[in-house]
Amino acid sequence: MHSPPTSRRVVITASVAAISMAALTSCASGTSSEATVDSITVWTGLPYDSFQKPNAANFERCEFETGITVELEDFPPADLTGKVLQAATSGDLPDLLYLEGTDLSRVAETGVLTDLAEYGISADGYSDILVEMGSYEDTLYGLAPGVNTIGMFYDKALFADSGVEIPTTFAELREVAHTLTTPDRMGVALSAGSGAGPYVFLPFLLSAGGDPSDLTAPEAAMTMSGSWLFNEADGLGIDLGVFPIPSPDGTTPPRSPIGAELWTIPVTDDAHQAAAADVLSCITSDENALIMAEESRRTPGDVSVGQEYAIAHPDEAPLTELIEGAYLRDPEVTGKQSEQIALAVQDALANGTDAADALAKAAGR
Repeated sequence: MHSPPTSRRVVITASVAAISMAALTSCASGTSSEATVDSITVWTGLPYDSFQKPNAANFERCEFETGITVELEDFPPADLTGKVLQAATSGDLPDLLYLEGTDLSRVAETGVLTDLAEYGISADGYSDILVEMGSYEDTLYGLAPGVNTIGMFYDKALFADSGVEIPTTFAELREVAHTLTTPDRMGVALSAGSGAGPYVFLPFLLSAGGDPSDLTAPEAAMTMSGSWLFNEADGLGIDLGVFPIPSPDGTTPPRSPIGAELWTIPVTDDAHQAAAADVLSCITSDENALIMAEESRRTPGDVSVGQEYAIAHPDEAPLTELIEGAYLRDPEVTGKQSEQIALAVQDALANGTDAADALAKAAGR
């Protein structure tokens, strides 16, 4: 069970002074800004080949450009933020940190992240929603060169062979799913687990005008997922397409939640922070951000880079177009919302409970 948001904030706030003092002590006892640093440590929470390999290649390119080598450490996503908060008290923070976007405020409020503006790094050109994600109390602490949002992925050849069109309304989506359903194939596959389930449910709720804060896999022709699915499809030889989640009547602009990790520079010492800033500027350059998007299939966070990427990958353009109006999840209530949505979806699927009743029941827990 997730603790109520207020309880979590009390615990974190109580530790802010101790963590901040440890970070400042570490900084004060560190190397002066005159020292030369030729190696930095980097922590990430995405231990997956689809990210690790292009990420390592990105740092190799920047090692050639900056002369700074990196020591990469990858941790399970659920462990990273806790490890960072522990490292802050011991003065053992990494030089560059790839932090889950919804955890930025938790870490930034302890005072262990540095203002990117101090190094001349800005979010100019990034979508407004990503500037908001990377900021805490109007200070920019993180950049998201690659992001994920949710669309409906479909088998293009199957659609063409069946003579069906891309649906734009809930009714059309049901009809297409029914048409494409066979004894061996589901028309549409949706996750109902407590992990990805709530995330992929949100586009339906948002497109119908709902508010997530007020909640009163076999073969399939369609499935809700993110851009990472293109990597899997490439390996299987499937010609995959994607379209925005339909709205009830087709007139409401599509809207999906956005997820991203943020590159941040923790408080260490002047020399290491400057070296980390040099590397960060390199790995998030337009050229390297585009290469990273090509290799990881993560949608670029920079608007102009995203436009260039969409031209080269028109099948992925619908995901790029969803970013500007995306829904930014509130980190204070994300865990509770996810649990409630998962309970409601499972109740509706397993017990046949009416959707509105399932949501109302879950919201009361």
